[in-house]
Amino acid sequence: FIYGDLPGFATIGLQIEWWLPENIGNIIQTDSVTFDIEFSLNQKVGEVIPEITDVAQNDTVYEGIPYNFDVTVHNAGTIVGNFWVNVAIENAGGATVWTGAKYVTDLAPCDSTVVSFTWQNPNPAGMYAVIAGAIECPFEVQIPPQLLVTAIEQPPMVQICEELEVIVEITNNGGVPNDGTEVAIC
Repeated sequence: FIYGDLPGFATIGLQIEWWLPENIGNIIQTDSVTFDIEFSLNQKVGEVIPEITDVAQNDTVYEGIPYNFDVTVHNAGTIVGNFWVNVAIENAGGATVWTGAKYVTDLAPCDSTVVSFTWQNPNPAGMYAVIAGAIECPFEVQIPPQLLVTAIEQPPMVQICEELEVIVEITNNGGVPNDGTEVAIC
């Protein structure tokens, strides 16, 4: 009799029924019969070996904008397993500025799954790295473009039908170019 997997903190009852078949006849010549029953309990052999195989992320993020990244984990073990995936973000000086952990359940041997993480408020601007297992992936937190009108030059008075020339000075006080941002003057 093989029962199979026994869940944690569970109990099963076993009942053994023994009888003599009718066709045995008068072979047993006594009123008592003795025999031995042997029980064995075998622990399932195997192990769960979680391995972080990849980190998918953007190379840059703007300061204050949530930073999302995905960690791929693989079960290199021989049995279905549950385990924690732990990640950290370190600044350029190696200090941990954020940690995250998520629990993976029922990952079969040789299977992989993707676990998503979010650093809610990347701050301040600078170089950082996602640390997941032995994988270290650098990225940069940047100050977003901050366009400001810093000067306007115009004549104090204009006559009707006279051409008007206005000079507007726009400054980007952010840490990155304002790619894709258009400036419209109405």
